[in-house]
Amino acid sequence: MRKNEAVESRAFDNNFLRVLTPIMILHLLTLKPMYIYQISAELSKKSGGRFEALPLYPVMNRLLNEGYVEEAGQKIVDNRVRNFYGITPAGKDYLKELLAQLDGTLALLKGILKDNEREEHHDEN
Repeated sequence: MRKNEAVESRAFDNNFLRVLTPIMILHLLTLKPMYIYQISAELSKKSGGRFEALPLYPVMNRLLNEGYVEEAGQKIVDNRVRNFYGITPAGKDYLKELLAQLDGTLALLKGILKDNEREEHHDEN
């Protein structure tokens, strides 16, 4: 793979992750209120390290500004003040919408790929 192709591939991966990050954050917050580092650690753990060091603060700020997430208190954890965030009812509705959109997009993609497989199989005969 050439250097430019590798950079373009990473850029695509980054865009893909940017789309998935709000879904992952909102899902985790349906489980319990969490602070940013806790969300990051959970994403890393649940993804086997694939979703490490994601830019969570900008996404969290957008979710806060749009009313999908709210501050759920502060606690001192490891001698540091941690701001906990929880999902709002609007956030639960938004998560459902995002998951439905994702399901629809995946179904479309599977249909396209399936059509492509049929064409390749037809071309071999």
